[in-house]
This record gives sequence, C-alpha cells and structure tokens, in this order.
Amino acid sequence: MTDSLRETLEETPFGGGTPSSLPSLPLSAAGAGKLILLLAVALGAGLLYWLAIAVLSGSSLAFDDAVLRYLHRYANVHLAQLANIVCMLVTVISVLTLVFLLYRRWWRQALFWFCSTAGAAIICGFAKKLMQRHRPDLWALASPHASFSFPSGHATQSMAIVVALLLLAAPATRRALLIPGLAFIGLVGLCRLYLGMHYPTDILAGWALAVSWVCLLGVLSGPQWRRPV
Repeated sequence: MTDSLRETLEETPFGGGTPSSLPSLPLSAAGAGKLILLLAVALGAGLLYWLAIAVLSGSSLAFDDAVLRYLHRYANVHLAQLANIVCMLVTVISVLTLVFLLYRRWWRQALFWFCSTAGAAIICGFAKKLMQRHRPDLWALASPHASFSFPSGHATQSMAIVVALLLLAAPATRRALLIPGLAFIGLVGLCRLYLGMHYPTDILAGWALAVSWVCLLGVLSGPQWRRPV
C-alpha cells in the first residue's frame, strides 16, 4: 500500500483515523425540541391506548375503586366546595388566557392556544362517546353528571393549558411555570377524584390525551407559530 493511499484511508470515517477526526452531526436546539415533542406525542398516545385497553378489559377497576374509597374517607362539605372552585379555575384560566392573547394582538399564539384547548376538548368528547364509561357510582354524588367518564375533561383541559403555556412561554418564564403548572394539574386531578366524578384512570387518560395533542400541535405549527410571549 502506498503512502498516499494509506493517508487517504486514515482521513475517511472508515479508515484508521482517531475518533476526533470523525465527522460530527450536531443536533440543533430546534431539532432537539422537535424530537422531544415527538417523543411526548408517542408516549402520550401509547399511555392513552394502554389505559383504554385496561378500562375495557376491566383490569383497572380494582385499582380505581380502591383509590376512590380511600379518598372518600376524608369527605367533607367544605373541602368539596373548595374542590369545585379549583375545577372551575380550569375554564377561567383557559378563557382569560385566550382573551389576553387576543388583546395583545398575538394572533398566532392565540390560534395555537385555541387549537390546543378547544381541540383537546373536542377529542376528549369523541373519546368519551367511543368508550362510554359511566361515572363512578360508589356513593351518591352531590352534582351528578350525565356525560361519560373516560377520559376526564377537566384533567384533559388542565394538562392542555399547562403544556400550551410551556410551549408559548420564553425559556426563563417556562422554568418558572413548570412547578406551579404541575401542581395545578395534580390538584385538579385530585379534586375530580375527591368529588367522585372520575376514576383515576380517567384522570391519567385525560393527561395523556392532552400531552399527545398539544405536543403534536407544537410539532406541526413550528416555533414561528408559538414565538415566546
């Protein structure tokens, strides 16, 4: 082998060159963000499918009943009133945020917000009709609902609100919103369970649906449609 041929092979990725000489393929911040969103879409859809199968097969019923009966041990009129107020905040925050975005004339962000929240509500409604799971009946409800239970609309909306806010927010604001947002999601879910309106699997399904839907919108819209506000 001649010296020139040896040098040529050593300079190629398949030659005997050092690892530092191999070509690198850096992943941009936008590419990494899109990859994370796609992963969230897949995980959310997978969890929603798994929960639907568990509910249809009846394998989740023992877990669902056990959690609800445990929470019902702490039933209290005043706590129930507080839980209802927390649940009302879901609609209030959703509407006020849309009004704020429209007032500031952030049209693209307003459209993204509307599609996130309204789209999640529409898909949730279709899922309820498809699954036709009845509300828990372990005890008499103070304000019974005629609609179906799976997935939880409040859980879906609370998660859609927080995920959409995180996607719209600037990086510094996003970090500040993360912990309060997660606390809000968890509190709304706990309140729906405490009121006996939903099974735990309904709550988990609502969260999974919202994550998958809003992150899918984030992938399809691109960063120019959700520029940090």
